[in-house]
Amino acid sequence: ADVIFDKLKIKDSVMVSVNNNLVKPSDLTELKLKDGDVIDIMPLPSGG
Repeated sequence: ADVIFDKLKIKDSVMVSVNNNLVKPSDLTELKLKDGDVIDIMPLPSGG
């Protein structure tokens, strides 16, 4: 949980998608999930 959350907020270093649609961090608190929704929590891509 420490990898994803910091003081009950999702860290800036992860992305969240619901049903293959990225969710803006500002929209997470208003997100309504339905039975059968698929949630993905992924690290932000990085590279160089």
